[in-house]
Amino acid sequence: MIKIVLKIIGILVLGAIGGIISQIFLIPYLMKTPFFEESEILESLKREIIINPTQEIIIKESEALEKAVEKVTATVLNLNSGSLAPEGENEGCGFSLTSDGQVLTQASFLLQENFIFLDGKKTDFRILKRDLKLDLALIKIEEGNLKTIPFADYNKLKPGTSVFLIGFGKVVNQGIVRTFSENLIETNVLEKENFSGCPLFTIEGQFLGLSKVSEQGEVSAIPVTKIRSFAGL
Repeated sequence: MIKIVLKIIGILVLGAIGGIISQIFLIPYLMKTPFFEESEILESLKREIIINPTQEIIIKESEALEKAVEKVTATVLNLNSGSLAPEGENEGCGFSLTSDGQVLTQASFLLQENFIFLDGKKTDFRILKRDLKLDLALIKIEEGNLKTIPFADYNKLKPGTSVFLIGFGKVVNQGIVRTFSENLIETNVLEKENFSGCPLFTIEGQFLGLSKVSEQGEVSAIPVTKIRSFAGL
């Protein structure tokens, strides 16, 4: 019986000594070897980290969108054109280009009347410029101190860039840039509300273009470079 107990104690002592030796010498040695550093397991872990975004990244993206929406919402104006009541069907968006009352909207949205409803308030306006081909109109309203934001740098735009729209009623829809050219930005956003003629923004809260919706409900946009040229800004 005593011999068995001594054997067990000896095994435990040897195991403990072996563990200490491993921690002090063997594991640090293996950590420094090229085999461990370049192992398939480690490379697999690296790829997994790169390919699969973590919950933390998703949360940060969501927070960035919330901040951007808060930053730009005041630049989006709810418009009802013509002699319709504010709750009428002819609804659209305006975007405040300058603080002194210059507002960008769709040329096709404006009728012959000389007033619109802006955020439910009857407002006089005059047309400064209109381009029926681009379907753009620049109007001047008699309200100053409009909220403005920076324009996006179009040279830095890339496929996959996160973007969002704010439509009539301050409805938000998010997506990415699929392709872009000198004349058009194509997104993967599908229209769920009335987003035609509403501003397109980057996730940093910069103005990127004015949206247009195809018959299939796909949202594209006239680039900010075209709009700046049109408005003389």
